[in-house]
Amino acid sequence: MRRGALAAELAGVVSNHETLRPLAESAGIPFHWTPSADAAAHQRFVLETLVALRADLVVVAHYMQILAPDVVRAFCHRIVSVHPWLVPFYPGCDAYEQAWEEGVRLVGGTAHFVTEQLDEGPIIAQDTFEVEVGQESAEGVRRRGLELESALLSRAVGLWLDDQLIVHNGKVLLRSPGGGGHGGGGR
Repeated sequence: MRRGALAAELAGVVSNHETLRPLAESAGIPFHWTPSADAAAHQRFVLETLVALRADLVVVAHYMQILAPDVVRAFCHRIVSVHPWLVPFYPGCDAYEQAWEEGVRLVGGTAHFVTEQLDEGPIIAQDTFEVEVGQESAEGVRRRGLELESALLSRAVGLWLDDQLIVHNGKVLLRSPGGGGHGGGGR
């Protein structure tokens, strides 16, 4: 957004920890948080806050929690997440380490819509990079993977904002430019 690549208004940051508070506040973005020790209370907080913010799109980035079904249903095909691998392989949070340990030569990431099934939502974008097995550390693969995830998430959000995404039969289709719909420029 600072580079002008994404035209949107950030309605707020909703979190389960305060790590991002200084960054959000320095950018003038409202910050909302509650711990997730009580999962049910946290999920109610997330849903109530997103509804109060009138969020058009929810971007999940390194949240490391599973969203409750009522949150997912309330924002059906409006929650975008990024997964550190080519969905459906290596579900969960340590995908890069699993791939490195197995000597996988092609690593990737997936931006997708969140559904009630973990890391199985309709795929928006995927990309890969080659690993030099035996020469590259697990941390190096992880670092490169995080850079890829950031680019994928930005691309997915940009496609949504530009109204280029249609979900049909559980698959994301790209619409031609100027194709009507939610109108982009969301919150």
